[in-house]
Amino acid sequence: MAVMSGYRRGQRRQHEQTAILHVEGSRTKNDAAFYVGKKCAFVYKGQRKTGKDAKKTRPFRAIWGKVTRLHGNAGSVRAKFSTNLPPAAIGKRVRIVSITQISQSRS
Repeated sequence: MAVMSGYRRGQRRQHEQTAILHVEGSRTKNDAAFYVGKKCAFVYKGQRKTGKDAKKTRPFRAIWGKVTRLHGNAGSVRAKFSTNLPPAAIGKRVRIVSITQISQSRS
């Protein structure tokens, strides 16, 4: 699990396409290096159900992304998502999953 702490930014510009995630339990660069290349998902609840049969579909949705590189010395990582994370996601949990967890959930 990780917490989105914000977007990559400079002094005057913010890059919304790259999110900064602070991984729980990692305090150093070496701890966070394990997560580089892993898939991540921001799971949220939509306002209404979508799909052809709205009774059967679930109201939960996910924005999938990938951890791209380290950020700083304190165990944070950068991640790019399929669509930019909304500002409401700042401070919320993001799941970092391994490849085995993804394949087990899809089968």
